[in-house]
Order: sequence, then C-alpha cells, then structure tokens
Amino acid sequence: RDGPLFLTPRKGQLTCTDSGGAGGEIIEQPSTKSKSGNRKVQLSSSVVTALQDHAKKQSDEMVKIGSGWLDTGYIFVQENGEPLYPTTPYLIFRKFIKELGFNPEPFHALRHSHVTELLRVKMPVHMVAKRIGDEVATVMKVYAHSNAEDDQVLADTYEQVLENA
Repeated sequence: RDGPLFLTPRKGQLTCTDSGGAGGEIIEQPSTKSKSGNRKVQLSSSVVTALQDHAKKQSDEMVKIGSGWLDTGYIFVQENGEPLYPTTPYLIFRKFIKELGFNPEPFHALRHSHVTELLRVKMPVHMVAKRIGDEVATVMKVYAHSNAEDDQVLADTYEQVLENA
C-alpha cells in the first residue's frame, strides 16, 4: 500500500482499519481492500517493546520542537511530526536490505515471507488467513509454496507409510 501508517501498540495489537485515525492508538490506512482488511493483529513482545521505545524517543522530540511539532498521531514521521512521504518507508527498507547483502524486494514481500513461514511451520491455514485478512483459498493459492526440501519430506513420509502398512 502507498498510504502512510498510524502505528501505536495497544495491548500488543495492531488494528487495521479504514476509520481514518481518530484516537491514534492503532495502525491505520486510508482504506483497506475489503471488510476483512479491518482486523486486529497481535504483535510479538519484542515488536511492542521496540514500538514503545520509538514512541518514547518521539515524545522527547515533540518536547524539543514544542509548538513546531505537527501532532498527526503517526509514529513514523518526519523530524517535525509531519507524515512521511509515502515511498520513504520502502526506500529505508531497500537501503537496509542492500546493506545486509540481500536483493532488494518490494516491501510487500514481507507479507509473503510472513505468511509462507507461518504455513511452513504448520500454523493452521484458517488462522493465517484471518491474520492477513484473506480467505483460506486465497492463502493456499498465493502463499502455500513448496520447495524441493518440502517434496523430500513428503517422499520420505510416504515411504514410511508404505513400510508400516
């Protein structure tokens, strides 16, 4: 998505919604693709801690700038509180990925990696689908990738079934 993000952890959750940002306690997009895009998503404790640390630093910046701070409710902002330009998060991400020696991928690749890895560790498909606001059939079609290692596991498992028959 090209829109800016409102991001503030509350009870370890993100709430994805199209409600427009009133209250500043949730991640918000100007709109979601569908009603299922309006959802709450749990965050790991390390992500919540990182966001709380960032919010504290931002609060310190607000005090330094004083009346020059534009309080938008966003956490990821420019130095004066104004929203980031829509492409800025991806440019930062791309720079970071290149520094790590990886090929730059679209920001959306994180979604694909997240879902694929959850499926790889056998998380129930219906739970993964709910987490990302998709239908089970879509998750299976788009994200349920297999590789040679997975195929080898299937072959070995089937061999064991035949041996135990």
